[in-house]
Amino acid sequence: KVARDRLADPGDLSAKTDILSNFIVSLREQGRLSKDLNAPVEPETMALLRDVVLSFIAAGRDTTSSTLSFLFYLLAVHQDEQERVAKEVREQLGNRAHPPTVDEFAHGFELLDATVNETLRLFPPVSSDGKTSAEDDVLPDGTFVPAGTRINFEIYCIGRDRDTYGPDADKFRPDRWLGPNKVAPTP
Repeated sequence: KVARDRLADPGDLSAKTDILSNFIVSLREQGRLSKDLNAPVEPETMALLRDVVLSFIAAGRDTTSSTLSFLFYLLAVHQDEQERVAKEVREQLGNRAHPPTVDEFAHGFELLDATVNETLRLFPPVSSDGKTSAEDDVLPDGTFVPAGTRINFEIYCIGRDRDTYGPDADKFRPDRWLGPNKVAPTP
């Protein structure tokens, strides 16, 4: 149902930021899916879109629950930040008769976004990862990496790097993501 609803969306899907919309745009650009909203969709394509949705739901469950657990922990420990986030949410949403949509939460919550970024920096749901080079390669700094080399990167340690985040890199400070001197997240 989610995939069918998104396929029928007459809006510009390339303007949306969700993964399913991006996937549909990509399939349309590749010619694997018609741009005509009334055109029938092949059963194989619907199965593929269903699988994409289910994969992201399954993959995101553990990382999302981990992030939310640390977010609520940090806000409980730092009640001043908790009150600031609550105030921003109250100001943005006001008194509503209906719950906000996901799209409404996607814009205008700068402090909430900063707080989530800071939580992910301090407590990444995947703290370490590694890759193996499939072929010879050269890193941006000129380091040669032969095929078959395993490279690990420690996301937990990167988030606490004092050269990047300053002498208070081990402190919970959402404001580092705000204002003119903010840390720019890597796309």
